[in-house]
Amino acid sequence: MTKGLSVSVKASYDNMFRLNKYRTGGTVESQTAYYKSFMDDSTKPQTDPDYDKTIVYVPNGSITPLNYSEDYGRDRNWYIEGRINYDRTFNKDHKVTALFLLQPVT
Repeated sequence: MTKGLSVSVKASYDNMFRLNKYRTGGTVESQTAYYKSFMDDSTKPQTDPDYDKTIVYVPNGSITPLNYSEDYGRDRNWYIEGRINYDRTFNKDHKVTALFLLQPVT
């Protein structure tokens, strides 16, 4: 091993996943709620013991389903750095320092 010589490596990894969902179009749906007995006989009073208060929903207008689509993507990023460093002093008067750094571009 050479005195004053050091070696280091750094690395990192970044992973990204994206999912987009789209819902477009369609008609706004609305409904009206009625009691079942009102639907059967609108003249029957609500005070009648046989009055059925089960709620029935009746759509208003046309119902058009929504369109659905999705897209997705994935990204990966790597970072790697290698370095060699030399730092040494000779006879207390002479100092030598050197650095070699490698960072590949991706």
